[in-house]
Amino acid sequence: MSDLKLMIVDDHAIFREGLRALLDMEDDFEVIGEASRGDEAVMMVADDPPDVILLDLHLPDGSGSDFCRQLLEVSPGSKILILSAYDDDQEVSAALISGASGYVLKTVGGERLADNIRSVYGGEVLLAPPVAAKVVQQLSRLQHETTRREESLHALTPREREVFFLASRGLKNSEIAAELYLSEKTIKTHLRNIYNKLDLASKAELRLFAVKMGLTSDTAS
Repeated sequence: MSDLKLMIVDDHAIFREGLRALLDMEDDFEVIGEASRGDEAVMMVADDPPDVILLDLHLPDGSGSDFCRQLLEVSPGSKILILSAYDDDQEVSAALISGASGYVLKTVGGERLADNIRSVYGGEVLLAPPVAAKVVQQLSRLQHETTRREESLHALTPREREVFFLASRGLKNSEIAAELYLSEKTIKTHLRNIYNKLDLASKAELRLFAVKMGLTSDTAS
């Protein structure tokens, strides 16, 4: 069996160096690249697809959960394991909706992390126990919020509904603007109004809401 090709995406150089040294100790791992930004990672993955991408959620140029989608677009055969210092339930859910195969905390031990990487590569969906509890809590809250937000959808204007559905498909503001022949500033205004009416805070929450409501089933594109 050939070595598992890994990529580390994290904006902290010292953490990347320590993690690489730890992973290099495993006979079946090969770290083929490191990136400190999401856009850099996307380009690197397109050139040399890894088997597993270790991805931090807080990157200088955007959310790791948003980059999950882009990374899987250019390398659909890769698995993404979120390695984060935080177990925020919204971020966990957003990452899973965007296609991550696992979510573990940076406090995980080296041997356990190595096993986690192998499990994710083998096709398992993996969540650290505290993270799994957060997901259960989040799903429970979403169940209670569904009825109220379904009613809120009717409060959106026709234009806001157009923006909502395009955003739920993962389009960037510039892409939504081009689709509707509007300026990006206008799209931002519409999104702000949508967030207020639906009690949402981000596009990640909007996509999660759309999937929960059955308004879109395409969570990986």
